[in-house]
Amino acid sequence: MMASDQQPNRNTRALALLRIGVGVLFLIFGEYKVFGTQFTLGGGFQMWINKFLEGGVYPFMEPVLRGFVLPHATLVAFAVAYGEFCIGLGLVLGVLVRPASVGGLLLMLAMIFSADYPGAHAAFWQYFGASLDHSVFALCFVTFLMGRADEVWFVRAWRSSAKKSAHVGFLRIHLSLWRSRTVKGDEMNTARKEKYNIRTLPLPLLLTLVLAQNTSVAQQPPKEPVPVVISASVPVYPQVPLLAQITGAVRFRLSTDGSHVTLMDIESGPAILANAAEENIRTWQFAQHKPTTFEATFTYTLLPATCDTAGHCNPRENDEVLLHLPTDVQVRTRAVVLN
Repeated sequence: MMASDQQPNRNTRALALLRIGVGVLFLIFGEYKVFGTQFTLGGGFQMWINKFLEGGVYPFMEPVLRGFVLPHATLVAFAVAYGEFCIGLGLVLGVLVRPASVGGLLLMLAMIFSADYPGAHAAFWQYFGASLDHSVFALCFVTFLMGRADEVWFVRAWRSSAKKSAHVGFLRIHLSLWRSRTVKGDEMNTARKEKYNIRTLPLPLLLTLVLAQNTSVAQQPPKEPVPVVISASVPVYPQVPLLAQITGAVRFRLSTDGSHVTLMDIESGPAILANAAEENIRTWQFAQHKPTTFEATFTYTLLPATCDTAGHCNPRENDEVLLHLPTDVQVRTRAVVLN
């Protein structure tokens, strides 16, 4: 009989613990987006959408990303950033858990259809394997909607318990302690129980408060916005890497003097592509700004070669250059077929 009475309580606490764990993860996901500018204003969101379009988007989702998301990238980036942060906050505090779960489920479905496409000829199981990063969270949100994840360890229950204890139990406890020599045994036990209820907070709530305090103390000031490029040459795919079919991403750490780049540190990427990227960076001219340091990425991609019926290949008129200056540059061209 005791086991059957305790089992629902254990299940409820386990579900609440899962809710708080997912909430903490979403707070981490949203914190750097909300308190920083790289994702929302620095081209970070657009970079991810372009990567999704290169490979990973379901065919029916591609027109949505190209026709709606990219033209309204800044607005959607802020919606994603604050949406993730609010979902995490609601789950951790146990406030509006069901609306937060609906928002989280919709976000995970959007991510699955935008980034987890394994390909048209993939095996059936690969559709599930490719989406594990997001489908697991989606199942968690479905669980929160079906169950009562906010039944324990949530703010309103703690506040009501605290108010009741503050007005009733606190006076009784200290009065009992002051008169401890004359209080009967059963009254002393009651006083001890009331004292325990007042001084004990739910462990997940205590951990949440500590995490929030540490985050606020250790939070670094927001990064300065990246400078605005007012003049630059259009980058091209260098000839030697094109013939050798060398691709990759080159990451730089750039420092400016207020109008031009004065220092370029290569963090990663093929050296032969880095040389071409450096030549293009030297042509950048910025609007006047406070000298700063930021990161930039040049991505060089080769598309499959195409040939016409006469056997003529490698038309260069289909070259593509995507500029999100000064943080992201993408150069795409057709691979060369040597006859």
